Amino acid sequence: MLQEKATKRLRVIFWSSSEFGLPTLSFLLKSDLYDVPLVITRAPAPKGRKQELAPTVVGDYMRAEYPDVQLAEPEKLAYNDELKARVRALNPDAYVLASFGMILPSSYLALAKHPLCLHPGPLPKFRGAIPIRAVLMEGLTETQLCVMKMVREADAGPVMLRRKQVIDPQDNFGTLREKLALLGAQCTYVALRSIGEGSEHYEEQVGEPSYTKILTTEDTYIDFKWDARRIVNFIRGLAPEPGAACLDPWGRRIKLLRATVGRQDIPGSLPGSVLAENKVSFTLAAGDDNAVCVHEVQPEGRRIMNAHEYLAGHRVSAGLSFANIPLKHE
Repeated sequence: MLQEKATKRLRVIFWSSSEFGLPTLSFLLKSDLYDVPLVITRAPAPKGRKQELAPTVVGDYMRAEYPDVQLAEPEKLAYNDELKARVRALNPDAYVLASFGMILPSSYLALAKHPLCLHPGPLPKFRGAIPIRAVLMEGLTETQLCVMKMVREADAGPVMLRRKQVIDPQDNFGTLREKLALLGAQCTYVALRSIGEGSEHYEEQVGEPSYTKILTTEDTYIDFKWDARRIVNFIRGLAPEPGAACLDPWGRRIKLLRATVGRQDIPGSLPGSVLAENKVSFTLAAGDDNAVCVHEVQPEGRRIMNAHEYLAGHRVSAGLSFANIPLKHE
């Protein structure tokens, strides 16, 4: 009879600042296989109209569900001797980092033999801050969850594990992030099990890397001269937040949150012009022979609403136009 390899109980420090990390954090804390002596998240930051300091979702989760587990909320990592000493004293076997929001300096990476990162995108393509948004904007039909070993250069470390995730046509940033977050928890189990058994294996990344960048406000603006498919994928990559922005026919900002590609029945229409409207959507001309059927929006300062609700309060009709928001450098 084959005997299973003995698995060492690992001491793991978890790093995360967003919803993406919550399924993995919950798994680690509930499992008897791991000792999680410390969770590290970013410091509370100004939020909302009043710009009041608010903890990250990870900070809120830990206070509500695991108040007895140590929590660190550093404003910075560099020259933070107190946090570094705290991590060193815990002598972790591994880190698991999932959307932390800061790059770990080499001095921290040296404190764990296996400083792992969950990267929600194919590597070496889609390195950087927004791989989930980037694959949606490019219209890919599948992506990956990679477990890699962190090195000094961001997202350049050797990969231990890759798992494919199919992207459904209706997926947006919110739904795809949720799917990848759940897959991340599964991959964390597999990766840590291999470390506990001493059977871990890393492979260097092969191929030309490409990088995604942090979005600026202008990066969320729709350009109606794009083809319809690009506009729809752009909307998917920015929904439900921060939203793909444009101007309504009355010059007010509005976010388009859900759309599909349709037919442009009036060839040569000005990009952004309203072609038709019905009870469930309104159709805008794009820069090609197709059109954008809008199903969900959020006017500035208002709640998210479906197209039927929006049309009930706004007289959107053929002949009117939605417009690009002017860029500052234009």
